Amino acid sequence: MASHASAFIVGRLSRDPETRQTTGGKAICSFAVAVNRKTRTEEEVSFFDIEAWDKTAELCQKFLAKGRNVMVAGRLKQDNWVDKTTQQKRSKIKIVANEVQFLDSKPADSAPNDGGGASATAQAAGGNPAAEEDVP
Repeated sequence: MASHASAFIVGRLSRDPETRQTTGGKAICSFAVAVNRKTRTEEEVSFFDIEAWDKTAELCQKFLAKGRNVMVAGRLKQDNWVDKTTQQKRSKIKIVANEVQFLDSKPADSAPNDGGGASATAQAAGGNPAAEEDVP
């Protein structure tokens, strides 16, 4: 039986996007989204690390900034590594975005080269090439 791990979240960026390039020149944009959940007695905030690739990464870098409202759909990916100082095994789950939808307009106080617009959607074309290239 095949298995599938996917995620769909709506929230606000908790930090500005950071973009880097693979050795093959593909763009990777990393950012975090905060999702609020309110109950009658308390409020809970969850933070999710997001990774977007290629054209989606470029659009996220251009249009997103801390505080912007977004919808992210994608697959879950677990990264594993050994901590260099403690030699302990570590892992982290992130969302590799297939689709990022910008839900609000560009903030009025944004820099002029931020891009912007009322609403835009960035979709991945061709999936995630992470298995094919080294990420610096």
